[in-house]
Amino acid sequence: MMIFTTILVLIALVAEVGARIGYDLSVATDEATWTCLNDAIPANDVFAIVRVFRNVGQVDTNAADTLISGSKAGVRDLGAYIFPCIQSAPSSVANNVTCGSADDQVSASLSYLESNGVYINGYNDDKSTSKDPVLNKIWLDIEDEVPSKYFSEDISQNTDYLS
Repeated sequence: MMIFTTILVLIALVAEVGARIGYDLSVATDEATWTCLNDAIPANDVFAIVRVFRNVGQVDTNAADTLISGSKAGVRDLGAYIFPCIQSAPSSVANNVTCGSADDQVSASLSYLESNGVYINGYNDDKSTSKDPVLNKIWLDIEDEVPSKYFSEDISQNTDYLS
């Protein structure tokens, strides 16, 4: 009952302020789950951003299927995000993670998406068909904890890396 009430409140707020509901997904999400979400909130009012690169230096191999499932369920405003892996970050050092360069992480993400039939608006339009999911944006997920965990404690080093 609590979930139903929460969904009703969210729908009322969306209608009142003209806002949209957004999902940040970092787990595999199938078409049935997307459809369930869309039954509560009209697909045109939904956007979703799915993790395509993990801060452990690897492509998230759930991303393509999740994006394809979202597209099949009717979500039209899809995006993906890269959670960058920085070699000097305390988490990377403590867990012996090899990150690769920022360029390599972006390239790996784009190659993974394309090789799995997910395309980016304005980037590889010539390769997609009308049935393929097309992402509107690729985002960078920049977040950290105190004390710093995912980035260097040297802010200028982080800025240089992300640039």
